[in-house]
Amino acid sequence: MVELVEYIYQSFNKGNVARATFFDLMKAFDCVSHGLLINKLSRYGFERESLQLISSYLEERVQHVALNGVKSRNLPTKLGVPQGSILGPTVFIIFINDLVTCQSQHLVLHADDTTSIGSSSTLQSLDQHCIRDGTS
Repeated sequence: MVELVEYIYQSFNKGNVARATFFDLMKAFDCVSHGLLINKLSRYGFERESLQLISSYLEERVQHVALNGVKSRNLPTKLGVPQGSILGPTVFIIFINDLVTCQSQHLVLHADDTTSIGSSSTLQSLDQHCIRDGTS
C-alpha cells in the first residue's frame, strides 16, 4: 500500500494523472490453464518428453465432492494445479511469471493480489498506454 500511495503521490507532484487497476487472483492455483502452461513451457525450450510428463501430471486428475458421507461422481480437472504439492507453487509461478512483461505499467505484487499503476501527462495518453498494453 505504501508503494502504491508513494507512486501516485509522485505522479501528482509531477503534474501527471494516475490510474490504478487492482487484480485479486481468487483461487489462483485453480485458474491455471493446462494448455497455456504447456505452450509456455514449450516456448521456454522444454523438450517433448518433459512436456508430456508435466501434461500427464496436470491432466490425468479427477475431482469429487463429498458431503455428509455422500460422494459425487469423479470428474476430470480441466484447470488448476494440485494444491499442497511440491510442484504446484512452482508451476503457478511459471504460469504468471511474464505478467510484468505484458504491459508498461508499474506492478505492485503481493501474494495473489496485483496492482497495476501508471501515470502520464494526460488522461488520453494514459488511456492509450492501457489500450495498447491490454490493461484496460
